[in-house]
Amino acid sequence: MADALIQRRADRILPIVTGVGLLLIAAVAVYLLWPAANPAAQRERVIQEITVLQPPPPPPPPEPEEKIMEEEPEIVEPTDDPKVQEDVDTPVETPTDAPPSPNPSSEAAGLDRAADAGSDSFRLAAGKGGGLFGRGGGGGGGGGWGAFVETHVRRALQRDPRTRSANGFVRVALTIDPNGRFVGAALRSTTGDNKLDAAIRDVLSGLPPLGRGRPPKVEGLTNATINMKRTDG
Repeated sequence: MADALIQRRADRILPIVTGVGLLLIAAVAVYLLWPAANPAAQRERVIQEITVLQPPPPPPPPEPEEKIMEEEPEIVEPTDDPKVQEDVDTPVETPTDAPPSPNPSSEAAGLDRAADAGSDSFRLAAGKGGGLFGRGGGGGGGGGWGAFVETHVRRALQRDPRTRSANGFVRVALTIDPNGRFVGAALRSTTGDNKLDAAIRDVLSGLPPLGRGRPPKVEGLTNATINMKRTDG
């Protein structure tokens, strides 16, 4: 009787124990497989989601470009660097019975009607070369050659729009080769206007050749005083 009673109780308890065991196994499985119930798996997932790739480093800044300095144009100087001779007026004794002086206008133009025998084909005086142009060509020869060169330079200044309306006198030193080409030019005075002085130097550096060669007995350096406002006539 007692054994039968124990057997019946065991038969009743066994299903209950089996059910409880199955529930525990199911709970453990759910715990292990469910992400919310597994903090380690949850933390690993969160870490994977917030992984951020580092952006590539920025390219190096471009090197600054070097500024190219514009060179100022050099003033053309005489090749043999001659010294400019100052014009020196030598007093001349005038005889008491000297004839009246010639017309100032013709003397200012560098023309000498009384010296036609020594004049060249341009009707320029070969002797005095005075008037507005001083004494001849300075270190460059007689008055005829100096006046011819001065007229050539003055016309070049009057053709340029930057110097066309300029007034006054300027002193220049010019070096001319035997073929009549200008190989050196320098401004020896100033107008008081830096821009005008620069324009005059620019014109002097680009003077066209003369219409004839330099006379054999005339030196290459010619000092001249140019009346920029004077007109030929």
